[in-house]
Amino acid sequence: MSDFAVIGIAFTCSCPAAWIQHGDSCYHFSHDKESWGEAFTFCKILGGYLVEIGTEGEAKYIENQVNMFNDKYWVGASDVLVEGEYIWMTSMTNVSYANWGPGQPDNSGTNENCVEIWTSKEWNDGPCSNTVRYICESDMRLGFSRN
Repeated sequence: MSDFAVIGIAFTCSCPAAWIQHGDSCYHFSHDKESWGEAFTFCKILGGYLVEIGTEGEAKYIENQVNMFNDKYWVGASDVLVEGEYIWMTSMTNVSYANWGPGQPDNSGTNENCVEIWTSKEWNDGPCSNTVRYICESDMRLGFSRN
């Protein structure tokens, strides 16, 4: 935990237990495997949401962690509402940065609507019913108190 003060306000920066701080967010890389929908729900229960990757820098951090943990992980993007239009399902915003693997997204078997990141650091659309690990994100690392 780190503390710093700005104009009479003390900021305490820390992530909850089992979360990792990077930049302005906290991340939880699950150890369990769930379907995309269950992962979405578990992230809410944990006080966050399925990760929404907004920049190349954030993507590189997430992709490197996925590679280090040596498994694939769900992220919060899906095209379940409109085929081929990927959005972050918590904020309902368009996916503006993606690192799709070769030939992806391909909607193989017309049943791939949820986004996962592979250990190769590439993104894939997979069946939402698959059970894989997942990444939650939270902004709750900032606590404020007056000096």
